[in-house]
Amino acid sequence: MLQRLRSDASIDIDGRNNIFTLQAVNYWDGELCQRALGYGRDEVIRRLTGKVPRVEPLMDGVYVVFSDNPDLTFEEYCAYNDALKPVLGLV
Repeated sequence: MLQRLRSDASIDIDGRNNIFTLQAVNYWDGELCQRALGYGRDEVIRRLTGKVPRVEPLMDGVYVVFSDNPDLTFEEYCAYNDALKPVLGLV
């Protein structure tokens, strides 16, 4: 996956046009939502409501808590990425 992303000149994996990994807690502004997801914060909220511990509007973007477990294991981290990236259209 990473190799495919690196080979696509239109994608900057460290830039503002994609979301490569879902961290435990994220803030995505409106611009990043549009560039990386193709839709706005309200759609992010709609897609994640009931699936994550917390998702809410913040300023022009969205605040998302994918995990509130302070003892999160690597396997749990990978599991929520695998489960929720498709919900957001990231795979």
